[in-house]
Order: sequence, then structure tokens, then C-alpha cells
Amino acid sequence: MTAQPSQLWPVHSKPLVGEALSSWLLRIADGNGLDQRSFKRYLPKAHGTSADLDLIDDEAFFTAIATWSAIPPEHVAALGFARDEGLVFIQKATDHPDWIIPRDRLGTWPEKRHVASQPFCPACFASDVTPYYRKVWRYAFHPICPEHGFLADRCPRCGAPFSYLALGSASWSRYGAHALRHCTACGTPFAKPQHGTFDALEQGAIAIQSALMNGLAAGWMQHGGKSIPIALFLRGLHIVAEALLNPEHGRTMCAWVAAHHPELAYSDFSFLGEGTLERQTSVARAWVLVLAYWLVQDWPKHWIALLQETGIRSPTCLPHQKFLPAWMHSDEIAQLCIRENRRSPEEIASAKKLLAKLRNYPPNNAELTTFMNTGVVPPFKPRTRPISPEVRQAFSRQLQVNPGTAESAQKCEDSLRQCVRELYPTALVDDPLSELLEDMDDTETSLPILKRQQRSLRGKS
Repeated sequence: MTAQPSQLWPVHSKPLVGEALSSWLLRIADGNGLDQRSFKRYLPKAHGTSADLDLIDDEAFFTAIATWSAIPPEHVAALGFARDEGLVFIQKATDHPDWIIPRDRLGTWPEKRHVASQPFCPACFASDVTPYYRKVWRYAFHPICPEHGFLADRCPRCGAPFSYLALGSASWSRYGAHALRHCTACGTPFAKPQHGTFDALEQGAIAIQSALMNGLAAGWMQHGGKSIPIALFLRGLHIVAEALLNPEHGRTMCAWVAAHHPELAYSDFSFLGEGTLERQTSVARAWVLVLAYWLVQDWPKHWIALLQETGIRSPTCLPHQKFLPAWMHSDEIAQLCIRENRRSPEEIASAKKLLAKLRNYPPNNAELTTFMNTGVVPPFKPRTRPISPEVRQAFSRQLQVNPGTAESAQKCEDSLRQCVRELYPTALVDDPLSELLEDMDDTETSLPILKRQQRSLRGKS
């Protein structure tokens, strides 16, 4: 691509190997003496609402940046995550696709507009001649630097969150190219720590993330003697990883898998946080990655063994088979779902009889399902029909009768019988008034009021 000299930025440095789009643009802004806020005014408006530069997917935006930097548009797009659709994730339905660590923080407005801490390697920053942020650090399946160990989630000294880009109402002075050199909270320069040998967890996570990165480069993964598109393999791995983070059964499942790997020095997994995989710490993501990757090996043998030995029901932590990628489909999973969801007629009849005995009233289908799934006896709700507008008007006319008038109780009963005869021609109007009221549509509030009116009139007569 050839650009006119007048169209180029005064300083348009080339992107470094593996650099993220946002990091490259930030270095260009710093080279031209602009901060993030000022430089953003010169960038083209991207289609969509994403405030994350790395998630922009707009060809016009990439073309404009390519014109001003003398970089081919396809190379500009490859710096972000726009070209990862169909490789890392299947479809970017939201601003936070699978496996991409979000930049914003959960919370209510305006807190959610603040920047979340991004994983980074302080030793890489300290070793770089020109510090820059690597794109792979935002992959949730890349929790470890192959040279220096676990990625840091916060400043190693003061614990302040790390980010070089500002979002929303955050303080702009705390972000910029200088954030790649030292902590913007305590001012401590990033240093290269002394790192010994990798332990079993780090070695396992590095091997897995290397295999996945090779799969991204090739476009497919070898699994069970078959070549699986990398996006479908990562989709299945993400489903299993999310199952390990299930708030109800996740820790039990992690403990069961870790028991098969004593070399990993299993703990109580108290470091697992709330939320999705992408919002976990680097250590937690490494644990989940190693455990989930072992579960998908020889699929579904390990998964079925886990469910059988722990007693966990598959539908509580795994989607229906129709929502699973094709390589996860198997007769064993299908039969497992059918067996757990299907109940025998004898079981249904026994549960229905027991629930009727406990409540002294036969249950409907919804109540029976609740009882069979949870074991909780649902409360009895009497079956009532809503009052009709005609009956409501008739009641309203009768309630306006003044008890102090000379009208006798007999006249009041005759008036009520006449209303009933007009509304219900087939009713037995010669029955006592109390029985007629039971045949009428009523509500829990109208019936007591009408009966009190009846007793009042009888007492005055």
C-alpha cells in the first residue's frame, strides 16, 4: 500500500511483533506528542459502540489507519481481535466474546465505565527496548509468559490495577504510554523478577497454551485422531471450563479432576473468583485451563466418569447436546441426558400419590414437576376464576344500598336473585342466597363484603 506523504502521521512507527492494536496506536500518539484523549480526536469514528480499540471491527476504520500509517489494512485489522472470529470465537454477538479478557469492569453505572486490570508481564516490559502490550495477553487461554511465569494482574508492589487505556470517566492522567514502563499508582518501575523453575501447574498450562496457539496458526486441532476446526475446539473447551466455574458444583468438579493429578499440588481452590472465565485471575485461569483440557481429552470418557463418581447431573452444568460443537456429540452424552431427564411412569405415579397425600389435594403437572425436581412440597393454591365485569357491576350496585333504609332483607334478597337470574338464567334461583353466591364468579374481597351486607340487613329487619 502506497500513501501520499501529506496523508501520513508525522510519526508512524511500525507495529512490533505480537503487539495489540491499542498499544500500537498509543505508541503513535506518544511519538506525536499527544495523549490518549487528544489523539482519539484524530481517529476515525468506528462503526458500533465498543470503547475497546482492540474489539473494533470496521473496515473503514482499518483503511483510514492504514492510510495514515503506511500499513496494509489487513495488517492493521490483524492487530486487534476482528480477525479472530472463526478462530478464537465463533461469532462476536456481544462486545465480550469468548476467550477475550474484557477491558471494562463489572458494576453499576458509572463504576462499570472504569477500566479493569489487564494481565501483563512486568518482566517483559522491563526487558523491552520499547515497551509494548502483547495481544496474546488478553487471551484467557494464555495465562503464563513462557519466559517469566504467570502474568501479573496488578502491580507487584502496591496491588493497583494495571491498564494503559482509559475508559469513560476514568482519570486520563493515569493512563498512556508511561503506564507500560512503571505503575501509575505508586510510580515503581517494572522490573524483571527472579524466576526459578516452572512448577507442574505452570508447565501444564504452558504446554496447553502452546498447543492452542499452534492450533490458531494452523486453523485446526488434532483431537481423537480427527482434525477439528480450532474455533469449534475452543468453543467446547470454553463450555467445559465454564462448567468448572459453576457456583453450585464447580469446586466439587475441580477437586475430582485435581485428584487425578497429584503433581499439581491441589488446594481448596479458594482463589477461584466470581464471574466468567475471562474475569478470573491468571492463576485461576491456568488451573481451569489445565483441568478443562484434561476433561476434553478422550471425550466423553473423563466427563462421564466425573458425573458418575460425583453424582452431579449433566444438565446442571452442560448445555443440551444440540448446543455443543459437533466433535462433542456422542451416543454416551445423548443417552446420559435422556436417562437423567426421563422418568418412568411408576416414578411419576408414586410422586403424584405422595404429593396428594402430603397436601390432601391432587397436584397439577407444574406442581408435580417442582416436587420431583426439588423435593419441595409446593404450597396449595385454590383454583379461583377472575370476576367478570358483569358480576363486578352487579356487586357494585348492591354494595351501594344504604343499610339505614326501610328496605327489608327480603327485598335485598329478591334484588340479588334478580341479578343472578339476569346473569345466570340456568341457575336455581329458588335455592338459598348463600348457595347462589357460591355459584357466582367472586373474588376473595367481594364475597366477604357482600355477606356482611346481608347480615347487617337481616339484623335491622
